Amino acid sequence: MIDLYLARHGDYGTNASRSPNPPLSSRGVQQAELLGRRLSEVGVTAIVSSPLVRARQTAEHAARVLAFDRVIDVWTELREGNQRDERGPFIDRATGALRRIGESFGDGDVVLVVSHGGITNYLLQAAVGTPDPARVFFVLGFCSVCHLRLTGNGPPLRENWPLYPIPEVEVVTIDDTSHLRDAGLEQWGG
Repeated sequence: MIDLYLARHGDYGTNASRSPNPPLSSRGVQQAELLGRRLSEVGVTAIVSSPLVRARQTAEHAARVLAFDRVIDVWTELREGNQRDERGPFIDRATGALRRIGESFGDGDVVLVVSHGGITNYLLQAAVGTPDPARVFFVLGFCSVCHLRLTGNGPPLRENWPLYPIPEVEVVTIDDTSHLRDAGLEQWGG
């Protein structure tokens, strides 16, 4: 089983008006540090990030708090979409990224993926097999955590529980921002 933590990047505030690829704001840095603290007890074994600055910085700040001493992988397929993207290829990109996660990591790995609201939505939908991703959209706060367990191809049925087959994906949390609440840093939008 792979424990997969999908995190949206931290806040970038007014930096977006100055750059198409903005860095984190000071608030976003605080959020990223709290993300690291939130994940400090799960034993992160790998961190993967979108190539965009706000996601990379979020991954780097979280990694520092985690005392993560390995390389943070950067995957271009995790970048956010833009107005020129079409939905079909964007969905395919998310589906391919989820497949790559399954192929790149194995049983016992705990993987943090830092990306963006849109691509995280499509990763979630690819994981649960949503037939029409246009019908569902998860509102995800900055530095929110979605926790999935990718169970792979285990036995199809639970012994003595035929109504509840063992799933390929267990959804543990979506949009968990509890680690930001006490600091007053919960924030949606952007």
